[in-house]
Amino acid sequence: MWPDTTIAQKGKVVSGSKKNKTWVTVFVTVNADGSGKHRLMLINKSKYPIAFRKAIINADNLPIIHRYNRKASILSELWYEYLLNLNDSMRARGRQIAVITDNAPTHPLPESSPIDYQGPPLPLLNHIKLIYLPPNSTAWLQPLDNGIIRFLKAGYWRRFIQHMVD
Repeated sequence: MWPDTTIAQKGKVVSGSKKNKTWVTVFVTVNADGSGKHRLMLINKSKYPIAFRKAIINADNLPIIHRYNRKASILSELWYEYLLNLNDSMRARGRQIAVITDNAPTHPLPESSPIDYQGPPLPLLNHIKLIYLPPNSTAWLQPLDNGIIRFLKAGYWRRFIQHMVD
């Protein structure tokens, strides 16, 4: 987001601009020491964002997984797709892992899908063990909330500002 106040005139609101209301969700997967990073999943509201169209970018060629839905948030079908892809990746590597996640309603167990679920087939997780954090404890217990996401955002902003300066 652009600044909405000026430094020169403390607290004065910048006129002639609107706040950007673009919302995206970034889904981050990494192991505890940072050596096993997986592609980021970016979820936004548009199948073909304006920036992709202007630069003629095919989202399938990006180093991220690009998905979209009306709310730009992770839904149960995207959660199941993510688990299926992660399980396949771990099977190919011959690894067994534990995935620590919050207990959001959009992160249901594959055994207990939502009643009106219409997405892809439910994944059979034989290389992943899901561990759900207790309610209202994510901010204290989840490693990603304790700095990894902050550094990801800082890196994004550094590149964004450098792009604007250039």
